[in-house]
Amino acid sequence: MSQLRELQKENTRRLIMDAFCRLTVSHPDFTMQELSDAAGVSARTLYRYYPNREALFEQLLAMVTDRTVDLSADPDRWIREPGALRTNFGVFDEFRDLMKAMVLTRLVGGVKDAGYVRR
Repeated sequence: MSQLRELQKENTRRLIMDAFCRLTVSHPDFTMQELSDAAGVSARTLYRYYPNREALFEQLLAMVTDRTVDLSADPDRWIREPGALRTNFGVFDEFRDLMKAMVLTRLVGGVKDAGYVRR
């Protein structure tokens, strides 16, 4: 029973992240309610998984980081292992919308909560 529940949780996370990427690319100033509507989940469910936009962005970064090969510790690794670099570039193709969302979120400052006013 717990395996089924974990699958359901993962599916819900995926729905939310897919909607997050789509909305970030199309109009980055979306509200959390718009995100929950786009993901097809209740606002309560959305906040249970991601209490704020920063948590969404952190999950986005974690998804990309998990799929890439860390070349920072050994900068010459990409020369010895060309597949490592190919893997990293493959992530850009595989997660094209995620990459757009990451760039746009950083550029437009879309990680702040709706209603938050910077003074």
